[in-house]
Amino acid sequence: MQTQVNEENDPPPGPSTSVPLDPVTCRYNFSALPQLYCEGTCGNWNNGANGCDQTDADVFCKLKTDNPLSTATSFTVAIATAEPGVCCPPPPWAPGPGGGVNLGVLSTRGVVTNVAVHDTSVLSTHGSGNVVRTNP
Repeated sequence: MQTQVNEENDPPPGPSTSVPLDPVTCRYNFSALPQLYCEGTCGNWNNGANGCDQTDADVFCKLKTDNPLSTATSFTVAIATAEPGVCCPPPPWAPGPGGGVNLGVLSTRGVVTNVAVHDTSVLSTHGSGNVVRTNP
């Protein structure tokens, strides 16, 4: 199989059920994900401070728009819900990935940390910690 420019980790359909791959571009489509987990040490997306903040919202915006220059102009910090979402990368030690699918580093989107996704419920694996939700 020949690799396309900007091809991400896996050819379609990809490893995640809530983040489909575009069969033409082979890039993940995060647009339907409602939340990015950012409680405690999971709040250091792109090496920012711990906890939910503008940096986390910007990372979520970059993922949702597939644009490394995107920034969030409006976001809400809320309690994690029983929906899919971006979560912390799985730890390399026991107890394992905790239900997340590690999609790797997506540097072409301006995200320098491994991106993981929980396909069913961020609440079930991460508890009632904080998330950022982008506002329309």
